[in-house]
Amino acid sequence: MKSCNPIIVEDLIRLAPHTEVVHHIPGRVRIKILPSGFKMAQEMDMDAMIQHIPGISQIRVNPVARSLVIEYDKNRLPYDLWEKMRQLRHNPGVEMEIRARLQNVCI
Repeated sequence: MKSCNPIIVEDLIRLAPHTEVVHHIPGRVRIKILPSGFKMAQEMDMDAMIQHIPGISQIRVNPVARSLVIEYDKNRLPYDLWEKMRQLRHNPGVEMEIRARLQNVCI
């Protein structure tokens, strides 16, 4: 069973305000990396994210399009959690809720 690495979860939260959800269906989300987050995304270890966030099964990176496709277990990481992360860019006040929900995934 996967165990959460707090650093990886923190990276995901830090990156979220620098992303835009392009397409989302339960179980798969395509995320565009905005120019403000491009360097940060390049420095992230996507394999570690798969290994250390329960529910994420695959991440495909398209560096040319600056996008990620994340496949996830919709029961472990519900659709509305991704939608809440989407709001982080315009509403930093949701960060504590997102952090708490991600910590619950790790239990």
